[in-house]
Amino acid sequence: MTGYGFPRSRLVHSEPFGPFEIRHHEPDYLGGGRRGVAHPLLIDKYLLALNNSFGMFIRYFNRPSPKTPIIVNIFNTADIMAGANGGFSYLDQGDVPTICLPCGSGNTPNQLELDEAEAEVLHEMTHVFNWSARPPQLSSSQAWLWLDEALAILVEHKYGAGPQLFHQGMTHAYSLDNAHAGEFAALFASFLEFESAQGLESIFRMWDLDTFAQHPTEIIGEDIFLSCFHRFAKSIFFRPTIFHGAFARALHRMAPEVLELTADAPNLICTGTLDHLTFRSFDCRIGIEMATCVEIRLVAYEQKWDRLMASAIPVCAGKDQQIEAGLEHRLFGDDSSDMETLKIPLQDLAGEPVLRIAIVISNCGTRGDEDLLCDGTPSTQVYKEHDDAVGFELRLAAT
Repeated sequence: MTGYGFPRSRLVHSEPFGPFEIRHHEPDYLGGGRRGVAHPLLIDKYLLALNNSFGMFIRYFNRPSPKTPIIVNIFNTADIMAGANGGFSYLDQGDVPTICLPCGSGNTPNQLELDEAEAEVLHEMTHVFNWSARPPQLSSSQAWLWLDEALAILVEHKYGAGPQLFHQGMTHAYSLDNAHAGEFAALFASFLEFESAQGLESIFRMWDLDTFAQHPTEIIGEDIFLSCFHRFAKSIFFRPTIFHGAFARALHRMAPEVLELTADAPNLICTGTLDHLTFRSFDCRIGIEMATCVEIRLVAYEQKWDRLMASAIPVCAGKDQQIEAGLEHRLFGDDSSDMETLKIPLQDLAGEPVLRIAIVISNCGTRGDEDLLCDGTPSTQVYKEHDDAVGFELRLAAT
């Protein structure tokens, strides 16, 4: 967050602390109610977390140091941001990083409050290190801001103490790079960490590697990024254990839509649209005893079929591991006569019955329909092509 000036004269106590300059009121300052009050235990917790997180980014993740000293203001953050109950960061004049942390009530903090204080520091320190390579006010950094917030949330939940909870609510209703998709994007960052041999360090290395890249796909590679997004969408439902604990516990909020094939309704048609970097998932339950096969056909409309990926995954009785059919099944053509029909037998090679079929459809395109030029400046000129509102029709038939 940029552009916030702070009246430093209000924070009467200032002291250097390693690469930081800490500013706050004296712990016994009671003027103005909650404003400026900070219990000594809370200040000590902030100092410990700041020192540890700085060392973690420098030594463990091998990240270049931001400009120092990093200014740390401890005060009632709602004085500047109405309704704020947490911390925030910005770049001051001269691109000096500034972290603003909540001062608390002045009462002795309990363990949960101390854990939340540590999480706040981890979150804001991630921003500070990210912004040293890609200042958020630059137009060239705009396409990276979603990943910046995703990494801050991931670091906060992975390295913070205590059971972190999601405040915004885990949802995939927004595109991955939408400003409101922070925790969904953090889940994707967690998946990237799992897929990389170097873990989270490789993502930070990508961030620091090329400051001229306009979008993360330019470094990852577009084809790799797109197939990775589809694997991520499937993993939410079939490999939840790969995600960090706090994320795994929140996945129930992203349950698939339920479809049922019955004797009275052996054929189903489901229609919808997908914006860029979103997905929909379906849990197709088989309620027909005599059926031997389920036929699946997916039709994409307009001329955007190549943005979509789809997988059908049969789930057998008594088995934890799913057999995948039509994995990475690409759609080709928006003419239904050119579409392939995927046929899934209702028993596996060992003769186990298939109880249900999971279907994941992803729009792996990366271009939104915002009224923006590539450099991020508003304009009456719009993208001629974008990847939003891709219509599809899913047809299911039990035979």
